[in-house]
Amino acid sequence: MSSDLAAQLQETRFQLRQKTFQLESLYESGLNLGASLEIEEIVGEFMLLALAMVDARAGFLLLREKGQRQLSLAQKTNLDDAQLDLLLEGPLGEKFKKAMRTGATLRMDSTELPAALKSEYLVVIPVGDTGLLGVIDKETRSDYQAFSETDVHLLELASHQAGTALVNARLYRSIAEEKNLVQSIFSSIGNGVISTDLKGTIVRINPAIERIFPAEERLIGRSCAHLFRRYGCTRIATSVRRTLADGQARQVDDEEVSQENLTLNARINPLRTDQGQVQGLVVALEDLTEHHRMRTMFKKYASDQVVDQLLKTESQPVLGGEEREVTILFIDLVAFTETLGKIGAAEMVLLLNRCFTKLVDVVFDHQGTVDKFIGDSIMAVFGAPLSYPDDSYRAIESALALRDAMIQFNREHGLELGLKIGMSQGPVMAGNIGSPRRMEYSVIGASVNLASRLSDKASAGEIWVDPTLYAKLKYDFDFISEGENKFKGIREPIEVFQLLGPHNSSPSTEATSQHRSGVPEAHIGLQVPMLPYIELTAIQTAEAVGTFMGLEEEKSEELKMALLEACINSIEHSQSKDRRLHIDFSINPRELQVIISDRGHGFDAEAAKEKVRARRASGQFKRGWGLKLMEELVDRVEIQSDSNGTTLTLIKRR
Repeated sequence: MSSDLAAQLQETRFQLRQKTFQLESLYESGLNLGASLEIEEIVGEFMLLALAMVDARAGFLLLREKGQRQLSLAQKTNLDDAQLDLLLEGPLGEKFKKAMRTGATLRMDSTELPAALKSEYLVVIPVGDTGLLGVIDKETRSDYQAFSETDVHLLELASHQAGTALVNARLYRSIAEEKNLVQSIFSSIGNGVISTDLKGTIVRINPAIERIFPAEERLIGRSCAHLFRRYGCTRIATSVRRTLADGQARQVDDEEVSQENLTLNARINPLRTDQGQVQGLVVALEDLTEHHRMRTMFKKYASDQVVDQLLKTESQPVLGGEEREVTILFIDLVAFTETLGKIGAAEMVLLLNRCFTKLVDVVFDHQGTVDKFIGDSIMAVFGAPLSYPDDSYRAIESALALRDAMIQFNREHGLELGLKIGMSQGPVMAGNIGSPRRMEYSVIGASVNLASRLSDKASAGEIWVDPTLYAKLKYDFDFISEGENKFKGIREPIEVFQLLGPHNSSPSTEATSQHRSGVPEAHIGLQVPMLPYIELTAIQTAEAVGTFMGLEEEKSEELKMALLEACINSIEHSQSKDRRLHIDFSINPRELQVIISDRGHGFDAEAAKEKVRARRASGQFKRGWGLKLMEELVDRVEIQSDSNGTTLTLIKRR
C-alpha cells in the first residue's frame, strides 16, 4: 500500500513539474514571440516551443501569405517530404483547409491517419488568421500518447500569441517594405525633392538635392526657405513661405542658383492630412542647367524656333514635313572672290564668320530661321517652323536691315563687300530632310528656287522680290519694276520688283550705289556700215565694255552671242536707206544695255513675233529661232518698231 502511494506521489510530482514547465514555456514564448519583429525568428521560436511544451515527436507549421488563401510550409520537424505530401494532399489537406476556415482545432488518431504516415496522434490548431500548427505523437517514457486537454489548451494559447506576433511582424515588414519602396522611388527621382514639416523645416531629401547643393554638409533640420535664400533663389524661398501659409501650390521657373551656376524650375506642393490640413511641403526641383547648355549649343547650328520645337517634342524627330506658306530670302555676298584674292583664305574665313554673325543676328532678331549656309550665301525662312501673321512684313524688314548691316560692316572693316537679296513667297514643304542618321530642318519648293534666281539677277545693294510679295506689301513699301524676266525652270517670264524701302522713303545713296567696283555710269556709241562681218566690231566692243564694268566671263560670253545674233538679223532684214547700224552701250551699276537700231520703215513687231511663234510651233521651218536664243542669253529683250525704224534692246544684268 505504501509503495503504491509513493508511486502515485512521484507521478503527481512529475505532472506538477511538467505543468510548471509548460506554464513557464508559455510565459517565455509570449515574451520571446512578442519581442521579435522578424517573421523567420518567430516561426523558428514558435515551432521549438510548441514541440517542447507538449513533448511532441514531430510537427509542422503552415502559413499563408497576406491576401492569399493558399497555405504553404513554413517550418517542419522530424518529417520527410513523403510524409508532408500525405499530410498536405488528399483528404487531410481538405480537412486542414476547413480548420483554417472555421478556426476550430482538429484532433485525429491512427484510425483517421494514413498508415504510411506512421503516426498515432495528430492535433492541428489555427494560428490566428495566419496559418496552422500541427503536432504529432506526444512522447512519454514508454510510448506515444494522445495529447491531453491541457496540452491542446496550452497549444491554443501559444498559437494565439504566435498569430499576434506574426501579424505584427508582417505589418512591420509591410511598413518597412513600403518605406524602402518610397525611399527607393524618392532616391531614384532624377529631379531634386525636398519635404518639410509644417514649420518649413527640411525632414527628407533625395540624392539629387545633394548634387544641386554639394557644398552643404547638412540639410536635414534646416529651414527650407533659408536654404533657397542663401543661394539667391528668392522667388522659390518666397513661394515656400506663401504655400505654408495658404496651402496653394506654386510654380517658379528659371530661377538661377548663385555660386553653383545652375538654373532651376521649382514646383511647391502642400502635404495634407486626411482631413485636408497642411502638414508640410514637397518642393520638386528640376535642374535646367543641362537643358540650357544643350539649347545654347544647338542654337549655334539652328535658329531659336527650330531648337525650341525639337526640345518640346517628346518623340524622336522623323523624316517628312508639312506644307507651309513661307517667305524665302537668299542673301548673297558680292565681291567675295576679289576680296579672297587680296587677303587669303585663312583671313577670309575669319572675315566671313564675322560677317555671317552680323547678318544671322539680323535674321534672328526678326524671328526668322536660318535654313542653311551655301558658300558665301545664306538662305533664311520666315514662316517655318513657326509662323506669324506678319511673316512677310518681317521678312521685308529683315532684308532692309540686312542691307544696312552690310554697309555698317564695310565701314567697320574698311571693305567693299556687297549684298544682294532675292525674296519670294509661296507654299513649300517644310520638315526634316536627309536620312534617319543625319537630318536637317529645311524647306523645299518652287518659291525657294525663285528666291535663288532673283538673288542671282539682282546687283549689289539690291533686293528683288517676286510678284506675290509685291502685291501684298506694295502699299507699305516702295518698289520699282524690273520688268518681265526669264528664269531657269520657269516657262513664262514674270515681272519682278526691286524693294527700295519703306513707303514714301528713298533708299540711301550708299545702299543703292555700294560695290560698283569703281565703275561710273558710261555710254559708248557705234555707227557701223551694214557690211559682212561688221558684227565682229560690235562683239569686240561688247567684250571691252564687259571687262570695264567687271562683268563675269560667262555673262560676257552670253551677251556677245546675243549681240552677234541681233546684228546678223538686223543686217539681213533691215530696210534702212542709209545702210547703217547704230549700236549704243549704256552702263549703270545694275546692268549693261545694248541698243541696236536702224532707220528703216519698221514693221508690226507683235504680229511678227506671233507669226514666228506659230510657224516655229508647226515645224514648218528651221529658222526663226534668233529671238528665242537672245531671250535665253540675256535678262531682257525689247523690240520697238515704227515708221522711223526698228530698235532692239538687250539688257544683261551684272
